[in-house]
Amino acid sequence: MFMLIDHSGGVPPGVDIALRILQNADSDGFGLARLLCSEHLGCTASCLAGRRHWGATLRAIWPQERTSTGLAQALRRLLREQPAHLLALTELHIVARLVERWRVGGRAATHPDHAARVIQQNLDFVRARLRAVLADTPAQLLGPLLQLSGLHKRTVEATSRLAWGWARRELPHHFAMGEPKSTRPCERSLVAQNEGLLPIAADDTLRTWVLLAILRGQDERLRRWTATGSTGDRDSAWGRLLAEAPDLLKSQGELGPLRATLGEDLPGS
Repeated sequence: MFMLIDHSGGVPPGVDIALRILQNADSDGFGLARLLCSEHLGCTASCLAGRRHWGATLRAIWPQERTSTGLAQALRRLLREQPAHLLALTELHIVARLVERWRVGGRAATHPDHAARVIQQNLDFVRARLRAVLADTPAQLLGPLLQLSGLHKRTVEATSRLAWGWARRELPHHFAMGEPKSTRPCERSLVAQNEGLLPIAADDTLRTWVLLAILRGQDERLRRWTATGSTGDRDSAWGRLLAEAPDLLKSQGELGPLRATLGEDLPGS
């Protein structure tokens, strides 16, 4: 009920639930791809091409494209011809991410649980972006929604999954009733913003620095700083952690790219 009352500037909960019902109408969870119009395709392509790791996957397909904007345009052309290709592209991207994690992560990265998390996180991201772009045109959802059989049962199931996910996130915080996590609106300028992310070559250093933050008990401040640019206090331990960030995580001494990359890569961001 809390989630349905307060969506804190995100997608309205009723629209969010409708999107999740349509998303799961197909067994692969990509039912929303069939609803994409030309405008939606452009935003979806920008959202994906602007991600660092997705950019690497797309460059393997279109090596002639040098920029995120070029990759977004190539992806849009492909999806305009056949939106169903999005599932195949997502599966290709997941394979690339698994191979990369196995390459750099050692024995622990080959554990089935680790692979399952990588698969789920990447599937969830693409599905969330589809929900985000379609949330801009809620009237378009009504027709496909009313054509589904067993709509009441589907609604109950979608609402239950949404509430269960929120409860699991709140449990470590003793149900402090923080901001509920719903679908975020699509950022249409994502490609331009993401040109300033850290290079993929910095990933290992970034993971080490994040681990250091966690070991020093700074994980909550790390999340607040990533989300807002401030921790809300003047903790000296956090200040030292930022000062000790390796040069590879800074751009001409600035931490903006580090924050932007954490906002993209941290679970739940």
